[in-house]
Amino acid sequence: MAFIFLATIVVPGVVLAVYGFRALYFERRIAHQQIREALEASTITMERRLELEFASWRDVLEHPDRISKLAPNADSIVMLAKQGGHLRVSPSGALLYDLVDHSGTIRQNPPARAESRSL
Repeated sequence: MAFIFLATIVVPGVVLAVYGFRALYFERRIAHQQIREALEASTITMERRLELEFASWRDVLEHPDRISKLAPNADSIVMLAKQGGHLRVSPSGALLYDLVDHSGTIRQNPPARAESRSL
């Protein structure tokens, strides 16, 4: 009687428990692998987007007239670029204040008051 009980109840229960735990283990590994792959894919996508954004800004630094590509409403954007000892303002006349270097000399005259109100 004990043999029948072991053969019909306990052994199949142990076998099913082993297969169940094995299935859970492999399902967990597959889930972790899928999460890792998804994170790697999103990392690659974000890296590409950042590279394109930085390339766009580098292009604008080299060619300030292309700033409308990055900011279609470029009315409120002023770009300052230092080339050698000269400071370049783009678009010219867009600053509403004086630029002063450390020695106290003014690098650019501010726009007239009436002109600054229109900007």
